[in-house]
Amino acid sequence: MDSLQNEWDFDKKSGLFLSALVNNEKDSVYQIHTSYLEKLPRHLGFQNHREIIVFGDVGEHIADQMCGGSIAVNGNVLHNIGSGMHDGEIHITGEIIPCEWTGETFGKNIHRGRIYQNGELIFDKDQ
Repeated sequence: MDSLQNEWDFDKKSGLFLSALVNNEKDSVYQIHTSYLEKLPRHLGFQNHREIIVFGDVGEHIADQMCGGSIAVNGNVLHNIGSGMHDGEIHITGEIIPCEWTGETFGKNIHRGRIYQNGELIFDKDQ
């Protein structure tokens, strides 16, 4: 993926591509390494229902429309976390970088799920 970073909209395409791979395979646990990337994947974990472990930072829109499972990020995460999430957990070991225009960190329309930062529950919605 490193050689494709100059492609238009790489950050969005890479996150959606990795999400599709995970969602359509049979294994239940996946490890993704992003520490070598200059452009951070966005939308990683789109409609996720598996267990994803990320080593490195990720871009915004992590766990969009996640419907179960979990995502653990061993790194920093950009804003709009869990937008449209229906269920599952997000664990972040690192910083959450808020949107520079609105200051928001969480996505809109989170129906159900939990978000942890450095082991502390920071968002909990059961319904």
